[in-house]
Amino acid sequence: MGRPNIKMPDDLRRSGGKTFVRVEIEVGADGRTTIQLLTSSGSPEFDQQIQQRLADWQWEPAVQNGRPVASKQRYKLEFEVE
Repeated sequence: MGRPNIKMPDDLRRSGGKTFVRVEIEVGADGRTTIQLLTSSGSPEFDQQIQQRLADWQWEPAVQNGRPVASKQRYKLEFEVE
């Protein structure tokens, strides 16, 4: 996966330029994904951008005994304006 192009909203920049989200990504055996936001960044606009970028990526199902299977993973994504 490459770096997503996400613009941090001005209100988050002014409040220190650091935030994070927690997401759960479910990848079905067929490769279809479901992105669930578990912890918000504090900005609905930013949360939506993150979810959209994650949904745009090509996720591959886990493999068990040589066959694709559904799986869930949780991620904490941290963002900081440099």
